[in-house]
Parts: sequence; structure tokens; C-alpha cells
Amino acid sequence: MLLLLGSLQQKNKMVNGVLNMLGLPKGPVEVKLTEVPTVSISQKSGVSVRVNVSAQSLVQSKKPALPVMCAANIKVKTEGNNLQLVIEDVSPIVSFRCKIKPQTAKGKMSKPVINLFLNECIQEYIDSKALRIPLPDGINFSDSEICYHDGYLLIGGNFSLSPALVQERVKQLMSKVIEKLQT
Repeated sequence: MLLLLGSLQQKNKMVNGVLNMLGLPKGPVEVKLTEVPTVSISQKSGVSVRVNVSAQSLVQSKKPALPVMCAANIKVKTEGNNLQLVIEDVSPIVSFRCKIKPQTAKGKMSKPVINLFLNECIQEYIDSKALRIPLPDGINFSDSEICYHDGYLLIGGNFSLSPALVQERVKQLMSKVIEKLQT
């Protein structure tokens, strides 16, 4: 627990340091979409996402907002009964790209370091997310195949029943058969 708390405090210090380099003072920051995110699906690139936001200090709201644009190519994969997003490598070094437009000279000089930090944070966030495929208990999704088409994707696979579910269903059927025979 102490290790986790220490790690969290260290990360908060890093975030505050990054915000300071970008000209945003220590404290809460409001992040707003500046336009509707663009999401497209194609056979060639999978799912492409582009998001434009601005970050504004809530402590010193008179300071100019920090514009940021991030873009990524994402593939969908299945793990058990979950859909997961995987950010495709755009280059050997960075898995997606963010363009920060800092207003301060210090921010402009530290853009490469900030981009690496931002990329790591976003990658960590994406990796922690999964969408559960809504299936009844005891039914599992396997052998998935994902096909990307222009404008949509198709996910196919097999369903399997857990041994406990099969046993429960057999008991239910047998009790119905016995009930019918007794009447």
C-alpha cells in the first residue's frame, strides 16, 4: 500500500511538473473537447481516432488554454469475454502522436519530454480499459475473428458452455423428463 501511495505521489509530482513546463500552474485543470472527435474504420488502418482538446487551469483561468491534438490507429482484440483496444505502432518509438502547442518558451523547449510522458499516460489508460461482451454466466466467447470494413467492423467467434452450466442444464432437462414421465 505504501509503495502504491509513493508511486501515486511521485506521479502527481510529475504531472504538476509537466503542467508547470506547459505554462499551467499547479492545481486542477479542466480538459475540454474543442471539436467533435473523429473516428473512422477502414480495412487498411483499422480504427483511426483523432481528438482535439484544450487544457485550462482552474486556478488561474486568465492564462491561455493549452491546445492538444492526439491521433491513433487502434485495433480491437478479444480477451476472453472482453473487447480490448490496442494502439498500433505509428513509429518504432511512439505508439500514437500528440501535438501540444504550449504558449511558453519553457513549454516549447520541453515538448518532446512532455509528449513521451503524455503518450505513456494515455497508453496506460487505454491498456486498463476493456469492454465486457454481455453474455450470460457460463457462456464464454472464443476463437474470435475481427474483420475491418470501411465504416464498420465485424466480430465473430465461437461460444462455449462451461462444464458447470452444461451440468446445470442437463439436470434441468432430466428433471423435466422425469416430471413428464411421472404424470
